[in-house]
This record gives sequence, C-alpha cells and structure tokens, in this order.
Amino acid sequence: MSYHWRNLLGMESAVRELRGSFAENRLNHAYLLVGAAGAGKDTLARTLAARFLCHSPADNDACGQCVSCQMFAENNHPDFLALPRDTRYLTVAQFVERDSPAENIPPVLTMVNLKPALGHGRVVVIADAERLRDEAANAFLKTLEEPPPESLLILTAAAPKLLPNTVVSRCRRVLVTPLPPPVISAELARRAPAAPAEARALAAELSGGSLGEALRLATGEAFADWQKLQTLWREFTPAAAARWAEEIIGGFTKEMDGDAKRKFLADWLNMGALQIRQNLRRGQLSGWAASVGLTALWTAGERLNANVRPELVALTAALNCFAALKEQLKITN
Repeated sequence: MSYHWRNLLGMESAVRELRGSFAENRLNHAYLLVGAAGAGKDTLARTLAARFLCHSPADNDACGQCVSCQMFAENNHPDFLALPRDTRYLTVAQFVERDSPAENIPPVLTMVNLKPALGHGRVVVIADAERLRDEAANAFLKTLEEPPPESLLILTAAAPKLLPNTVVSRCRRVLVTPLPPPVISAELARRAPAAPAEARALAAELSGGSLGEALRLATGEAFADWQKLQTLWREFTPAAAARWAEEIIGGFTKEMDGDAKRKFLADWLNMGALQIRQNLRRGQLSGWAASVGLTALWTAGERLNANVRPELVALTAALNCFAALKEQLKITN
C-alpha cells in the first residue's frame, strides 16, 4: 500500500501543517496525533513516516517509487517500527533492551539509536499511547525529549488526557478531526456499494466521524438491529424495555469476550441515542424528555467503560430510558 497526503480523507488541516513543516524544514522530532478511534490516525502516522523516509520526495510527498517507499509499502522497512496494538498495556520491556526481546521486535530505545539501514532516518510509531505504563513512559521520556538525530517519534491517542503530561508536553500535537456524515456516506458508497443506502446512512450517523467505524457498521448487522430497535420502541412500555434489553443480551454469544460484548452494547446504546434525537427533531419528544433519555444512555455508556457487566448495563439502560420517556414517546413510524 502506498501512502500519500492526497489519500487522507478529510485531513486537510493536518496535512497542510505537516507538509508545511517539511517545506520549511521545521519538522518536529515527536508528534502526538489526537482523534477518535477509527478517525485515520494510523494512516496519517504511516503517511508521515513514509514521507520522512522517502529518498526522492516530490512536492513534499513520498514518491512511492524509491527503494524506501517500496519497502515501506510492503511493510518490511528496516528503519520503521510500529509497536503492536494487541496488548492492553505498553510495558518497559518494549522500550528498554531485555535479555529476550519478544518476537524479534527491537525495543524502542534500541531502534532509534541504531544507524539507519537505508541511511535516511528511523521512525517509531506508538499507536494508542494511552496504553503506556508509568515505568515505560518514564524510560521513554529522555528519548522523547532529545531523540537521536534522524529519528522521528509518532504517537497516537484517542484520549490524550490519559497520557502523562510529561509525554504530551514533549510532542507536537496534531488534531485529526471527525469526518462529517455526508463525506462518510459518499465514501461508503464507493467502498461498500453492496450495503443498502439506508445502512450506509445509518452507519455514517452512528460512526462519530470515523470512517473505519462506519465501514464496520455498514457491512455488519447494525441496520438489522436498528430496525429491531424501531419496532421495539413503537410503544415504549415496561415490556418493550425488557424486550429491548433481552434483544441486546440475546445478541451476546459464547464467542464474545468482555470487550466484544461492550462494543456490541455500545452500538445499541448509540442507536438508542439516535432514535431519541430523531424523535426530538420530529416533535415527538420535548427537549426535557430527550435530555433525560440521552442522559440515561450516556450514564449507561459510562458504566460500560467502567467495566460494569454488559448484561446489567443493558437492563438498567432500558429501564431508565423507559422511566424518562414513557409519558411522551409516541413513535408513529
């Protein structure tokens, strides 16, 4: 896969800043790319890395033709390291040399201090940097502040407040903004043409501006679940609330671990919030009732993030929505 600035959808501001930094020879040694999950931070990080490592850049973009670009596209560039994303935490062993490096992946501090194999610099990408444990962050600080020459450090984060201030302050922060629903809808029509138009529109609305999230929703079961929700909410009685919770819990499978269950439930909570907003726009709910209902769903999401059992969150979310909306919810779809 080739990485070029022009391929970065909806990132005009970030691209303008980074290209300008190359043009004016004022590239920072460390960047923190901030944006929602699925907003494109990883692609931006790799595009920045490809440009930094390119031997023959054209118009401040990677040429795509040199040996560096070819190796980068094939994901075997010797001067590029991306820490794996399959661990819950980033530990000090991933930054400092240990007796037995895991899976032949060199520690970060070893990598950046090696002489570049292709003679053009080294890049390390640390995705989801919120995973940094304190010991790892402390070991990394000196290098983050004064990295070796010809090295570039790129961190990404969806929740930068979870990072130590000492890490954030040593990076140039670049914001990756959410994509508007019309842009996502147009891109979904190109990338997922087999998905029904209604499913693409729903995915764009629920995605939170993340194209990756929209693709997942448009090609999954989200639209069928949305139709179930609308049927269940035609008359939001206590029985309907219980059926809504049962529908969610019934969707949990034996193969789902805790994270998968939380993701599944989060989709249902987001759909419930969308349904409330639509009812408000149609004049079927007062602002007060909508506010209380949305607060109930937001509280459920907070409990979900706090690792409360998804089954319990689903049940209480449904009952709290019923309590908030029972007097006014009159869906006439």
